[in-house]
Amino acid sequence: MTMIAREIQVPGAEVTATPGFACTLPGGWGVQEAPGAVAAFSPADGSAVSVLVSATRVDRDVDLRDVAVRSFARQRRAHPDLTIDSQRVGRFGDRVVYVRGVTVSDVDPVAQVHGLFFGPTDDRRPTADVFSLVGSCPAAEIADYGPMFVDILASIDFDAGAEERG
Repeated sequence: MTMIAREIQVPGAEVTATPGFACTLPGGWGVQEAPGAVAAFSPADGSAVSVLVSATRVDRDVDLRDVAVRSFARQRRAHPDLTIDSQRVGRFGDRVVYVRGVTVSDVDPVAQVHGLFFGPTDDRRPTADVFSLVGSCPAAEIADYGPMFVDILASIDFDAGAEERG
């Protein structure tokens, strides 16, 4: 049997790109690329503070609760001493976001704010893009950085990201 090869474009009509976005960073913060992340943000002072944004493609029938449970299970496997400090579901504009605060009690305890949410999608796609924002800092500094992490999360704007792509 002879098959005719065809060329496809990725991203393209058959395989879409992860949606782009714009967000607002605190003064003195920079942006970098990081392995496994769409983007990484951190203060320019070299402190042990960071925000990583990543995206994962899931089946369209997966809901935010499923995403949150799976995310926590992965995190618990990596850090058995992990404690949940807070969790809630809320809205930033039209976007429903699950936010979880955790502490990892290692030699130097780390506090994290996790935000999980779906990116925009075309209803005809069989998949959806889930975004994860993880802000990390020394546990003793969460009162200072936690609100900044939430502000970055709240500022994510997919419409502005689409405008940047033209």
